[in-house]
Amino acid sequence: MGPNSYGTMASLLPFEQAILRGIEVGLPVELRIKYSEQLAHINKVQRLLDWNEIEFYRMRWFKVRWPSEARV
Repeated sequence: MGPNSYGTMASLLPFEQAILRGIEVGLPVELRIKYSEQLAHINKVQRLLDWNEIEFYRMRWFKVRWPSEARV
């Protein structure tokens, strides 16, 4: 996972990367490309207090905005 044309990708911890890649492996082949594109757009990670929930966002102009090509 690296930077994209929309800015710098958020820093993911190794276990977060492992979880996201594990999900990718479980997807049907035709969805993996779109999923990889979505991962490349993540530029904000919000880890809630007890880390029971981790939220991944693509922020632009202080709002969550996923590019149309990254939507399913």
